[in-house]
Amino acid sequence: MTFCMSVSFPHSLSEMIVDSSLKKKKGRTETIRRLCLHESQWGGAFWSTKLKFEGTCSSISLQRPPLLKGSFVAGDHQVGNMGEKTRLTYFNGRGRMESIRWLLATAEVEFEETFLETREQYLQLIKDGCLLFDQVPLVEMDGLKLVQTRAILNYIAGKYNLHGKDLKERVQIDMYVEGISDLLAPLLMYPFSPSEKKKEHLASILEKATTKYFPVYERALKQHGQDFLVGSCLSWADVQLLEAILAIEEKKADVLAQFPQLQAFKKRISNIPSIKKFLQPGSQRKPPPDDAYVALVRKVLNM
Repeated sequence: MTFCMSVSFPHSLSEMIVDSSLKKKKGRTETIRRLCLHESQWGGAFWSTKLKFEGTCSSISLQRPPLLKGSFVAGDHQVGNMGEKTRLTYFNGRGRMESIRWLLATAEVEFEETFLETREQYLQLIKDGCLLFDQVPLVEMDGLKLVQTRAILNYIAGKYNLHGKDLKERVQIDMYVEGISDLLAPLLMYPFSPSEKKKEHLASILEKATTKYFPVYERALKQHGQDFLVGSCLSWADVQLLEAILAIEEKKADVLAQFPQLQAFKKRISNIPSIKKFLQPGSQRKPPPDDAYVALVRKVLNM
């Protein structure tokens, strides 16, 4: 016997799993199929899904306590809100920390920031053994002192269920992220370019964005036919692609004119509640770097 029933939950769930099990009842064996329930990415207060069972079981009770802010469900374990608030140490600007801010904000992880303003602060971090390779950014979370941008992003993505559901999805996400990183790298260094080279460097950035990188993501979205780059859930790759799109648009507002899939993607991902909040004035998102920021970084790092 197979039947369906609808269940509504008042809590926000990232994933709930009912494991396959065999249940003896009055001499009959009942099978409950393995089932995954996924939260709506758009943050609805209630959602429902149809549950299909095989056997003669007439009801099932599924309960999950409400998730705390900054907590996602990975498998059957709730993570997040462990220990003290996450602390970021970097300059008061974008740089290599901005992608980390984006990912933490997406996961609704509250964080505090310590801004480097003097070379003495930076040297003290090195003296205290906080910087494994004498480089910032530094992220302190879960009792760890994390350095190296890619390692930090991997940790956050893995912890908050933004790195795919299996190895195949993870490697796809990683490939897309590597491409986005290649696109963002020259943009990261652009403010530090000699003034006489800025026009040339910007032209190169825009040319590569529109002829090499954006066509790849445009095609990927069209072929995948889903709301996201990989699978059916938001991932680190989606977040970083939106970050890159908005950063490039600051240099050329109509840069997506020939990319309808990316235009729709931008609108869709920008409206995810936690990301929409991060994009509002007053958030911890940083403005484009100006001359004062460049001068400060040069002074602190003795560039």
